[in-house]
Amino acid sequence: MTDRAARVPRGTCRIFGAIKAGGTIQNCLILVHGPRGCVYHINYILGMRGDRPSEVYTTALDEHDVIFGSEDRLREAIEYLDRALCPELIFVLSCCASEIIGEDVGGMAVHVAARVAALAQAGEVLASGTTYGTVVGSGLSFEYRGGHPLKGVADHWPIFALID
Repeated sequence: MTDRAARVPRGTCRIFGAIKAGGTIQNCLILVHGPRGCVYHINYILGMRGDRPSEVYTTALDEHDVIFGSEDRLREAIEYLDRALCPELIFVLSCCASEIIGEDVGGMAVHVAARVAALAQAGEVLASGTTYGTVVGSGLSFEYRGGHPLKGVADHWPIFALID
C-alpha cells in the first residue's frame, strides 16, 4: 500500500456474517442501523452466492442523520417493526456509518430495559414483549400485564411478569 492508493481485500464487512446467521433463525428480523447501501450490498452478495436471505430492514441513514444523529430513527424503526410484524426477535446491527458517528445502539436497548424494570414491584421480574418472545419454549412462565407507556419511547409496550 502507498499513501496514494489502498488495496481493497476481497471480502465483505462484519455485518455480512451476522445477517447470514440471523437469517437462519425463525420468526426473527434483522434491522441494520445504517444507510440503504449497506443492506443492498449484503443482499446483492448473498444473492450472487445463491443464498435466499430473509428480509433485512434498514433505518436508511442519510446525510442529515450522519451530521445530527439518528437514535430517534432507530427507536422508531424498532417500535414500528415490533408492532407491524410481531417478530419473536429483532437483531439490531450497527454498521460502519452508525459506529463512526457514535450512535448508541446498545444504549437504546438499555433505555427500554430500564423503563420496563422501573415498572416492577419488589421481587417481581418483568419483561417487554420483545424479551418475552425470545424465551418462548424455554419452560419459563409469564403473565401478560398489558400495554404500558415507557418514558422516552413511543406508544405502549406489552409487559409480561415472570411467574414462579
